[in-house]
Amino acid sequence: MKRAIPPLKCRCIFCLENEHVAGANHDFEFIFPDVCQKHHDQLTEARRDADVSMVFERNPVKRVALALKATSVFLHMLAGAMRRWATLLENQLEDQS
Repeated sequence: MKRAIPPLKCRCIFCLENEHVAGANHDFEFIFPDVCQKHHDQLTEARRDADVSMVFERNPVKRVALALKATSVFLHMLAGAMRRWATLLENQLEDQS
């Protein structure tokens, strides 16, 4: 049995934000564009839960360490999404068998 694919949703320019993957205070240029407010908030909360300071750090070694920690939270969330996508593909293959 095939699953129905939901229609693409229109993206609202008012709810999308640039995600500063490593934290704007740690690396302002490393940006993942067009993250909705919901997921931006989830990333912010996940960084708080991981005790990653988003305050500017003068010491460049400490600042890079914070940037790496902040980025790891983003990558963890991305890995979860990729795992869900893989499962969707596997389920699609099983439905076609």
